[in-house]
Amino acid sequence: MKKEYNIKTFFKENYFTIIFLILFSIFCFYDTGYSIYKPGGTINASERVSGTNINKGKGTFNMAYVGMMKGKLPFYLLAKVIPSWELVKNEKFVINENENIEDVYARDNLDYKGALSNALYVAFTKANIPFKETKNNYYVYYKTKENDSNLKVGDEIISYDNIPFESFNELVKYINTKKENDQITIKYKEGKNELESKSTIYKKEDRLYIGLSIINIKEIESDYNISVKTKGSESGPSGGLITTLAIYNALTKEDITHGKKIVGTGTIALDGTVGEIGAVNYKIDAAEHKHADIFLCPKENYQDAVEYAKKKKYDIIIVEVGTIDDALNYLNSLEG
Repeated sequence: MKKEYNIKTFFKENYFTIIFLILFSIFCFYDTGYSIYKPGGTINASERVSGTNINKGKGTFNMAYVGMMKGKLPFYLLAKVIPSWELVKNEKFVINENENIEDVYARDNLDYKGALSNALYVAFTKANIPFKETKNNYYVYYKTKENDSNLKVGDEIISYDNIPFESFNELVKYINTKKENDQITIKYKEGKNELESKSTIYKKEDRLYIGLSIINIKEIESDYNISVKTKGSESGPSGGLITTLAIYNALTKEDITHGKKIVGTGTIALDGTVGEIGAVNYKIDAAEHKHADIFLCPKENYQDAVEYAKKKKYDIIIVEVGTIDDALNYLNSLEG
């Protein structure tokens, strides 16, 4: 009874404080269903590249990035009054109604890892440097609404029905040996834990599916022992182009920066294609404010970037690139 009396006394004496803390917590952590874009900056990709017997350029390759945060209520209210902060509904980022913003962040993390892997592959290929693909890692990129497994975006797939996962095409062939409503058992890693889940095969337009999209992220090694320093807070694929150029410049004797500060953005595919990115205006802002000499821009974003720079009266050279060769050809044409 004494313990009960003490608890009651505590609540009675601290009633207003407890109510305030509850309301304050609700205010701080309430999810508005929005995310926030805000001005970012640039990251020196050249200084992040390390390895054996690599070359250092006089200039630098720099990634332009955009700040992004969850739209918790306090930040949501700030975004209403800060002109440079943009509110974006989370539903814009999700692939289907079964996803949430955590799935989006997990996919952005995969995109970032994939961009680094692709950058190494393309840089070594363009520099004619021998390398080995030591491992292929397969992750869940997204699930369709029909998929009934426990897998989440970011889980690493190990096997299906005790068959080691070695290729998405092999999985598709295996599924087509089954029938609609059959189940397969998928072994996967969620963090450090190995788990299993069943996935039911369904038919759509006379084809069989389990409703998983898979991304392959390669591990690559060479005698140069190249590594790229990263931060846990970074995500997304838009640094692929610049990371590729930074690695390439470290591998080759000729300095393609020609002493200039080069900022850019764009995804990179294994075939060297440079892909479209979002929020190019914020990245132009970052390049201008960091006094870049050149901004490398995907061709899909080029027109918007030029019009925005003209509107803001920015004095920066914007270069349209559709492939890694476009970027290399332009940089090789510069004078030091």
